[in-house]
Amino acid sequence: MLNPKTLLALSLFYPLFVPVAQAADVNLAESAVVSVSSHRGSYTADKVNDGIVSDASRWLAAKGDSKPWVELAFTQPTKVGMIDVFSGWKTEAGSSLRDFDVSVEVNGTWKRHDDWNIRKNTKSSKRIYIEQVNVTKVRLELLRAGAARIREIAVYNNKEALGLQDVGEAAVQTEDYGIRFSQHQIGVNQIGYFTGRPKRFTAPLSADGTEFKLREQGDSEIVYMGFIEGGIGDFSSFQPVDSAARYVIELSGGELTSNTSDPFLIRANLDQEQYWQAATDFLNDVRSVVGTHPSAYGGCGFRDGTYYDAIVPSLVLFYLSDPEFINSMPRQIDWQAEKARVTAPDFVYIRDGAGPGVMDAARGYYQLEPPKA
Repeated sequence: MLNPKTLLALSLFYPLFVPVAQAADVNLAESAVVSVSSHRGSYTADKVNDGIVSDASRWLAAKGDSKPWVELAFTQPTKVGMIDVFSGWKTEAGSSLRDFDVSVEVNGTWKRHDDWNIRKNTKSSKRIYIEQVNVTKVRLELLRAGAARIREIAVYNNKEALGLQDVGEAAVQTEDYGIRFSQHQIGVNQIGYFTGRPKRFTAPLSADGTEFKLREQGDSEIVYMGFIEGGIGDFSSFQPVDSAARYVIELSGGELTSNTSDPFLIRANLDQEQYWQAATDFLNDVRSVVGTHPSAYGGCGFRDGTYYDAIVPSLVLFYLSDPEFINSMPRQIDWQAEKARVTAPDFVYIRDGAGPGVMDAARGYYQLEPPKA
């Protein structure tokens, strides 16, 4: 049976400390063999999967092609989670592919699905979820004659890939996004990690075997080194003595430029030190008429909560998990002072969507016996 401390940690903090590696953006289309129904001038089939999304690098069907199509054949059967189709010309409204069908060849048989039949599309970047395994070919067919204007087709074996950047007419790779795809990216818990628990970070763009280094912020001495595996760096075995030091991770090597993570703490009681006061304040204020801050006005008096209310049980779990620590926290609620405020004729209550009877319930609470000090 879980004790209160374990239950509390699992329910409130576990999601914050489980690193989730973002799926690698491996574009399967780049290694596929492309066939097309026709092409126009220099806008040839190889533009479909060259990894560049631009007007200068696109495939156009020949004039007179009554039903243009493009097909990507993989070197071996593979899983296809989704495909991205980039189409259109510049920013011209209505120039994107409007009606087209996508089909996949699985174990030698062509498969179709209603969700892959795109109609009345207005997006220049259309994502289509496939979710098929043992795929050997992907085919896109227009329903009527036209130039097609396909700027790129990207294929992924997952449904989480970030996808390609649309670099526009200039065909120059720009860094418009917050994420630099030419640089190692480091995803850490920016608050910190527990000393004696798993400590990991994500590096979705870094190759396996890339070395990472850990040091204190502002100090050049390396205190731990490790290697990326599967987009994850693990430094769980590094267990320093508690201090005020903040640590950073450095990643370098390969074709990507180096990067340094945001700083973070490593402490034995990180949850209590960093979260408990804020969590208690939230639970006090979230459904209160009076609380630790005037912004609490407008909720419902949680102190008259019943079986449907998780707030009071959460506060009880907090207390049971470590009574000594909870008792050391500052006392922020003064029952007598609150009573004077709520029962005063000039008390301003901001309804903020709350139902009727809230003030009657709150004032009724203060007619009860006050809690023990």
